[in-house]
Amino acid sequence: MKKGSIGTWVALLFIVAGTATAQAQAVNYASATDFNERINQLEIELASYRSAINSVCTDGCDLGCETECLGDTCSTCCPKGGIVAGAEVSFLKPYHTEGQTSNYDYTATPRVWLGYERADGLGIRARWWQMNANGPATSRYDQIRMRMIDLEVTDQFTLGRKLEGLVSGGFRYAEYREDESAGTGFLSQQHAMGLVIGTELRRNISGGFNLFGMGRTSMLFSESNLENGAVTSENTTFTVSELQLGVEYNREIMNGSSNLFARVAAETQYWNGVSDDDTEDISLMGLAFAFGITR
Repeated sequence: MKKGSIGTWVALLFIVAGTATAQAQAVNYASATDFNERINQLEIELASYRSAINSVCTDGCDLGCETECLGDTCSTCCPKGGIVAGAEVSFLKPYHTEGQTSNYDYTATPRVWLGYERADGLGIRARWWQMNANGPATSRYDQIRMRMIDLEVTDQFTLGRKLEGLVSGGFRYAEYREDESAGTGFLSQQHAMGLVIGTELRRNISGGFNLFGMGRTSMLFSESNLENGAVTSENTTFTVSELQLGVEYNREIMNGSSNLFARVAAETQYWNGVSDDDTEDISLMGLAFAFGITR
């Protein structure tokens, strides 16, 4: 091998060794203190991200909030119990199986309800409804009065992915009275009591708009039936059935824990065996307008 070649290789070795030494000197190894400080900073950032996730209901609940509802971790997004309430006015017209309510007009009838529901959907509710309808001289009855007071247990449920509903059941108090024209007499079902059951269904159609339906029925028992102030029969019974079909609009409030609603619906009621002291029936038909709060 030539001396010139050996010298060249030796020079290259010195150049490589010098470069490696310079690179090694350029490396700055972190100390243990710096490393621990960085780990602490990452843990603080991770805790902040977790808190942000739990504060968003649509994310926090999907990440397991329902399993931690008894703690504070997901308290902002877990379902909570609260008040349910509503007010309604129905414009109803009476119909009679023997046509004895001819020429009656539509009468405004109020209905209100108030209750409480737990986070799991179980609740209790009180409802009150009353009608005082005045008839024309051409009708046999110049006034018809009806009243219902309910105390119910309620429970929410879902059917599949599209239907939401509520079932209810409890006790009902009811009264019925019809006054004949010119004050010649009256007939009254006194202090009737019994059981009532019902269900409500809603199906979303677009945005906050839902199709809405409600059905209720009750079997009632009265100790006495009065006619012109005298007891004409005892231990009488009759039924009352109700139906509503319409459209409802919902808007979330309180971070999605409650809903405000407004509703318009067609309403019918059927009172079986209460009129004329001979098991005649009377029914009501019209429109109902309601608003309130649900959970």
